[in-house]
Amino acid sequence: MYNAIAFMEDTTLIAKDENLIKYLLDICHSFYKMCDIKANDNENTVVAENNDKIT
Repeated sequence: MYNAIAFMEDTTLIAKDENLIKYLLDICHSFYKMCDIKANDNENTVVAENNDKIT
């Protein structure tokens, strides 16, 4: 049995539209769950290149 500690500072996701960013977030959440990583969802920033509303 191995014990490990991991520290993850930042994750940057870049996508061309809202649907793709949601897809990438789903992949991240699946990975976090698989690896028992606790992500702080309250510390997110969205930077949009266009004026379309992101929900």
